[in-house]
Amino acid sequence: MRHSLLLASAIQLASAAVSSPCSKIANLTGIADLDSWAIVSANSTSAHNVSYCDVAASIGGRIRTWYQLPTEIAWNGRYVQIGCGGACGYNPFENTYFAIDDALQAGYALGTTDMGVPNSTANYDPMHKDLQMRIDWGHLATHLTAITGKQIVEAFYGSGPEYSYHLGSSTGGRQSLVEAQRYPEDFNGVFAIAPAYNETGVTTYSIAWTARAALLDETEFTPAITGAEADLVHAEVLRLCDGLDGLEDGIVSLPRLCHPDLSTLACSSNTTASSANATCLSATALKAAKKIYSGPISSLTGAKQVPEGLLPGSETAWKGTYVPSTAGSPSAWYSFAKSFLSFYAFWPDPAVPLTPFSIDLSDPELLKKTSKMESLEFGGVADMDKFKLLGGKIIMTSGLQDVAVAPGFCKDLWERVGQAMGVGEGGRDGFMRFYELPGVNHVSGGPGADTYDALGMLADWVEEGIAPEVVVASHLGDDGEVEFTRPLYRYPFVAGYNGTGDVTKWESFGPMNGSVSFWEL
Repeated sequence: MRHSLLLASAIQLASAAVSSPCSKIANLTGIADLDSWAIVSANSTSAHNVSYCDVAASIGGRIRTWYQLPTEIAWNGRYVQIGCGGACGYNPFENTYFAIDDALQAGYALGTTDMGVPNSTANYDPMHKDLQMRIDWGHLATHLTAITGKQIVEAFYGSGPEYSYHLGSSTGGRQSLVEAQRYPEDFNGVFAIAPAYNETGVTTYSIAWTARAALLDETEFTPAITGAEADLVHAEVLRLCDGLDGLEDGIVSLPRLCHPDLSTLACSSNTTASSANATCLSATALKAAKKIYSGPISSLTGAKQVPEGLLPGSETAWKGTYVPSTAGSPSAWYSFAKSFLSFYAFWPDPAVPLTPFSIDLSDPELLKKTSKMESLEFGGVADMDKFKLLGGKIIMTSGLQDVAVAPGFCKDLWERVGQAMGVGEGGRDGFMRFYELPGVNHVSGGPGADTYDALGMLADWVEEGIAPEVVVASHLGDDGEVEFTRPLYRYPFVAGYNGTGDVTKWESFGPMNGSVSFWEL
């Protein structure tokens, strides 16, 4: 009897294995362009009351990809690919801005990739002397992941996706734009949050300049401006500019109209600033703040080398990113820039690692020296006519307190697309939207409203023809509950308080043009 029970149990287990929805793709292989791919694992699992097939695959033996496939009954016929961040090297499903659990519950099949980078612990160091890895990270891995994902989707469900989307932030936002420009057939719509669409411009120039401005040396990493001094500058910016939008709420909504005279904060000759509780700015701090605001300027020509520097209101976000968190240690963005300059920006790699201190940003040959690697990752092409002709849609957002991808980069791309394709529904505005988010840091965080339904906005535009106009964004507290909402308006407009309504409700705000002051409206 006992043997019969064991046999019955074994039969049941074997039957369950055969009937598992993942079993039909467990040994699947295929070709994506010129690269072969194979599924490494396919396991049935569940999370948040959703059952799905958890898939890992390898492309060309060098690019890791992951897919989450809801059951055949639950699938809504759509595929969504999630972008990565920084130099990548990890599974973005484990760390993303986007609400992928909600997307899975809604029936979307999901995909993502490590962009061909083996680990995420050393920024760009793994790319040292590896041109193929740079090509993969620059553009190819994202494209091949899309092809592989659609083939897996078709094998699993019996048909390919009706609509496909790419959602990305920072590097992932660059992936979104690169897809629209290089591979316009891959996705029907892309969403790009704070896209580092020109990593050469963003890191070689903007981040390296700012990291250098905030430090006095790179041996002891002595800060040129302390965290306390950054707080002092921020308090002055709020005093002068917080109310330009009609409401003093700790958010500088019109930073480009804010021009604080920091010399009024300078220490007198017999006063020194305290690193713990600054009451005035040291000479080095004053110089550093001015450089951070200006962005890189050529010492040869006096010309600006990027669209703009960091904006007033972002000062608290300088701490840790550019002002070292630990005495004697480099700041986060110093280390990031050093890795990028040493192991990605040039080909071949420099014989001696480059740092924000050792690179000459005024070298007239620098653009030429970095152009080869820039061509692999550049997502700032202004003419996207093919993507538009195919019916593709782009939504781009940028936080005005972003200290990684200075807001001027997105603004510059938006304006250049308009110049190249024309404005209005027949040109740029017929397929692209751009929103600036007051009080929001890089991708998210900060005192502003940073939470909104990116996928829903994009799908509505692509599938229903409902172009986004006013977007309602929320600011969540530490408990995850909504503390207030704000409307997001198409650039160049931001939200201004109407003077009478509930300040926690988006309906109490109206559009303000960032190019004129509140009082001129």
